[in-house]
This record gives sequence, structure tokens and C-alpha cells, in this order.
Amino acid sequence: LGCKGIGNDEVIFEYRDKQNAKLLLSVFVDDLILISENNAVKNEFLSRLNSIFDFSGSEETGTFLGIRIVQDLHAGTITLSQEHFIEQMMEKFQISCLQKVQTVLPGIYVKSYHLDDELLNKSEIKTYQALLGTILYISNCTRVDASYATSLLSRFSRFPRKRDLSALYHLARYLHTTKHVCIVYHAKGVSFDGAVYHNELIAFSDASWGNEIESRRSQSGYGGVLNGGVVFFGSKLQKVIALSSSEAEIYSVSVCSKFVKLYRNLLMEMGFVQTRPTIILIDNEACIRLLWDKRAFSRVKHVDLRTKFSVNMVENGEIIPVKISTKFQPADLLTKVVSLSRWLDIASFLFGTELSL
Repeated sequence: LGCKGIGNDEVIFEYRDKQNAKLLLSVFVDDLILISENNAVKNEFLSRLNSIFDFSGSEETGTFLGIRIVQDLHAGTITLSQEHFIEQMMEKFQISCLQKVQTVLPGIYVKSYHLDDELLNKSEIKTYQALLGTILYISNCTRVDASYATSLLSRFSRFPRKRDLSALYHLARYLHTTKHVCIVYHAKGVSFDGAVYHNELIAFSDASWGNEIESRRSQSGYGGVLNGGVVFFGSKLQKVIALSSSEAEIYSVSVCSKFVKLYRNLLMEMGFVQTRPTIILIDNEACIRLLWDKRAFSRVKHVDLRTKFSVNMVENGEIIPVKISTKFQPADLLTKVVSLSRWLDIASFLFGTELSL
């Protein structure tokens, strides 16, 4: 077909016609999404594709892998929503929708998940694993706010207990209560701290120090937004025990930096060169000093060995750590259960639109 792969994973390809007009396509098994500069290159590619495969398509994207994609040319926005997919999940697993919840997990579960409880039977374990897998897919696609909860509940997927299943049903009800939440990307970019960022990444990183009750390992939360909406994110329990909050933060930044590197390269290959260093929002002063001051790093050698990659990216002008108030740190959604007021304060930064519950 004359396509060239973009990035490390063979899921995005580029096609150019004789006039050098560009078409990008994303591939998942036998499903494709095309983005073209003009109709000529699109029609040429579809003609080539039709000469090899029988396929059906539509000018409007509609639903792709359970994600509703709506392009508004007048407003200059692209919206990703899984509202219908969430409704199907509730019906499939016969979960009552009458109870409305506004937190991802019950407060009592966050305080007691480490305590022993009765194990589920084989049938209940299958239900738990199937429902968790469905919610993981929703979280990984469009619901960054559910990432911490799925990270916590996944720790018990092999031998789940009664309280874990109850918490999982709570999370499902939360997703149904907030099913209208969607990601909105803006064609003109977004304003941040007095500057306009168009097709430019803004990243964020945080860590909840020692919040795992039994092992006292820390939870990392990181991600990046582009044109108003989140494009990558993660919430993971760190593999080591951090001896200070700044150490936990620097471990999270090092993981975030790797994703920033990957996405900067991907965007460059797609034709969107990142001309400025990518901002990484951090709410820990000591962590920022460690990234800027080589002498400070020399005094924490055990941290230095794990995070030199981030320091090199700062030196090379690829990232720049920027202080943000803890109140507005978007990564908090990925490291802990936050209150409704905090959720409303920071969610618009991740989803690209003002939200309400």
C-alpha cells in the first residue's frame, strides 16, 4: 500500500501521494481510522486499499473500539466518549444503576483494603476478573480518573475478597454516574500560564509517598496532555521503597520523562516537532532542585542511578520542571482518592472541558 510505519509500535502509518499530501492511519486488527490533508490523497489510498481488501467505511468516525468519536469542524474539537460502552457494561454485569456515587472508591475501603476478608468463590472470581478487565479498558482509553482505583483493585485480581468485589461495583457505579465525562481536544490548542500550546505536550508527575499500607511503597502518577486533552497517563505502585517524598517524586518523574521522550519522537515523525522543552508540572520543590542541580544529585547517589535519564533530558532542553501548587496538581487523580471539590478543580485540565458531577 506504500505506507511507512511511525513510532515504535506498528499501529500508526503514513501514506503520501505524488503531490506529497499526507494521510495518517491508525490500525487495530481489521479496524482503521484515516486522517488526511485533503480528499485527493484519501480517495487514492482507499482505491488502493479496495483493490486488495473488501471493506466498508464511513465519512464520520462514529464508534471505534467502544469509543465514540465526534468531530465538530465548526467548534474545532474532537470528543472521545465511552458513555454507551459504560451503559453496556452495567447491563452485562447486572449492576444496579440506582445508587449514584461521586468517588472512585469507598472511603472505608481505602482505609481497610489491607485487612483480611472472606475470599470469593470461583464464580465470583470470574465475575471480578471480567468486570475489572472491562473497567481497565475504559480507564486506559478515556477515564484517567479511574486509573488509581483500577491500579489498587488489580493487586487483588488473583485472589479477590468480598470487600474487593464490593469496591469494584462501587467503581462501576461511579463510572455510570459520571458516564457523561469525555475528553475534548481543541484545534487551536490551549493556554497555560500565559502561553498558547498548540500541538505541544504538557506533562505532569506526582507521587503519594508511602501510601501502600503494608509495604509502604509509593504510588506514582504521571501523564501528558495535548491540545487540551490527556494523551498518556499511568498510575502504578513503585517497585522500591522511597526513603523520602522527594525520592518518590523523582522516581515518578523518571517514568514520566520516558513517556515524554517517546511522544516527542512520535509527534516529530507525524510532523509536529516540539520546538520548546516539554513542561513537567511538579509540586515538590526538592524534586525540582534535584533535576536542576547536579551537586544536589551527588549527595543522593542511590537516586541518581535511577533518574539520570530525566536529568539528561533537562540538560538537553527536552523537558523543563515547573512548580505547580498541590491544589492544582492533575496527577493527584492518579495517586489517591480525591474529594469531589478537588476533582472539579483539576479534572478540566485533563479532559479539556469544564465538568460537573
